Amino acid sequence: MMTQMMTQVTNSIFEVMETMFFLTLEKQKQPVPDPMALDRIKTAAITFSGEFSGTIFLGIPEPLLRTMTENLMGEDIETLTPDHVDGTLKEALNMIAGSTLTRVDDKAYMGLGIPEVVSPPAPDDIDDTVILSTSQDLLVAHVKLN
Repeated sequence: MMTQMMTQVTNSIFEVMETMFFLTLEKQKQPVPDPMALDRIKTAAITFSGEFSGTIFLGIPEPLLRTMTENLMGEDIETLTPDHVDGTLKEALNMIAGSTLTRVDDKAYMGLGIPEVVSPPAPDDIDDTVILSTSQDLLVAHVKLN
């Protein structure tokens, strides 16, 4: 199940980032980026339940997240608040999670929680990770199945 889930998370990230935020992505090889850089990554999490359950995390560095917010809102970052930036992260994760769960099984009921900004997950709270690069920076997605 984890392999299928990560494939669909990755596909959904590509789709959402390209369509909604005009970002071209490229999959990177593991391991996780330099731990010293994690302090500049803003992370959101969303839970899901149903036939299987777990959490999807999305981590995006703040400079890239500000660019995404500008692209989504069509405004310069000077006019946008930190709530706008957090909202962009949560909405991106919500779209990715919804697309992922539909791709995994479009017939089964899957309940989707409300995305929230969280601290980056500890390594023990992650089953798998995908790292994607843009022309500007890296973004990271993690999945934990219950």
